[in-house]
Amino acid sequence: MKHIETLNGSGTVQLDDGSTSAAEYTLCVRQKEIYVGHGIPPVPGVRSIDGQVDCDNKFIFKAMNSRDNATLIFEDGRQLSILFKDMSGTILGSGGIR
Repeated sequence: MKHIETLNGSGTVQLDDGSTSAAEYTLCVRQKEIYVGHGIPPVPGVRSIDGQVDCDNKFIFKAMNSRDNATLIFEDGRQLSILFKDMSGTILGSGGIR
């Protein structure tokens, strides 16, 4: 996968129930390259987003143990649905940044 962009900043994580937590994030955007033949440039494939979201541990626990979806809201208002992988704040993005 090819590194496309690194996103750093402050934002808010919000659950479906409306609860929120202030957060600092560092995310990596990567894109798969599909090789179609010798001498032909690769075709851009699927993008993935992963990284670290630092917020209150009790909030991460709640997000990991509820059926609520978590959304990272960036400073500029863009949003990314996220899934916490562990209590240290490692995340996977779901869908794209909207």
